[in-house]
Amino acid sequence: MSYEGPRGLLRLRDAHVRQRIYLARADGLDFDVLTELDARPRDTGPRSF
Repeated sequence: MSYEGPRGLLRLRDAHVRQRIYLARADGLDFDVLTELDARPRDTGPRSF
């Protein structure tokens, strides 16, 4: 299922929502998009708790 809203395209799958998220730098009322953040989990190796 997907939904087009004010924040762009949202995708719902297995009770999780995916959407694009951007990092931007603001200067007053102007802003520059620096990059799109990657939501995929990174392999960080073994974890200890």
